[in-house]
Amino acid sequence: MTVLFSLWVAQVASAAEVSQTAKKTVWVIDQYHHSTGQHQISFTPDAVKICNNNFGYKLLAKAPVWDVCVYRDDDKIMCKLSRRAYYGEQGFDPKRPKINTNPIIANQDVCKIKTKVYRGPHHDDWVAHFPGVPHDVEDIITAFFKSQEVDGVVLRSVRSKKQKANKTDLLSFYVDEQKAGTRLDTLNIRSVPYKASDFEIPANLRKTANIRSVTTSASGRQEAESIIEQMGLGEKLGSKRK
Repeated sequence: MTVLFSLWVAQVASAAEVSQTAKKTVWVIDQYHHSTGQHQISFTPDAVKICNNNFGYKLLAKAPVWDVCVYRDDDKIMCKLSRRAYYGEQGFDPKRPKINTNPIIANQDVCKIKTKVYRGPHHDDWVAHFPGVPHDVEDIITAFFKSQEVDGVVLRSVRSKKQKANKTDLLSFYVDEQKAGTRLDTLNIRSVPYKASDFEIPANLRKTANIRSVTTSASGRQEAESIIEQMGLGEKLGSKRK
């Protein structure tokens, strides 16, 4: 009887877990950034995944420790860093003043998501909050773009017509070099059913401690080396001309 009862409890718990997973959803945001190109962000309250479509690499971080894994499917390579180490690589400090300390100038929707628009020294930023999503997810997304710290997720960042581009301010990391003045824009936001496999690191990836070797593909590095060689600057990156 005790064995049968234990089996019944295990079955009920398993069924409850499956039911809970079936109800879980994922926010998916398609965005365009002026320097990193097109990317897709997928997140839940306990995981975040960012796919850089232009450079071909992906980032994955999950609760509770939020270690960051950056990897490539094509070159079968990965770099795993603690969250603190990744923040250091990206020049991100969650203790610095946030965008939210700037004046609020409007409340507007972006792809049907409510946002507050903050007037910054260089850009206006449309910031959204997603229910149940912790600061851990928001900070990792912000660090990915090497952007100013923010409480929320920036869906749009545009230089106001009243603001002039300041390309001589070398102390600012947020000066936009694009003539159109658009630093970041959101193309689409949707909610899709959760699939655990979407938030798993692929097997058989080769580990490296150099994150730069992951964010640039092997073919991309070879192309850059070829260009440098043709310019007579060396046969490989970092080599000296004989």
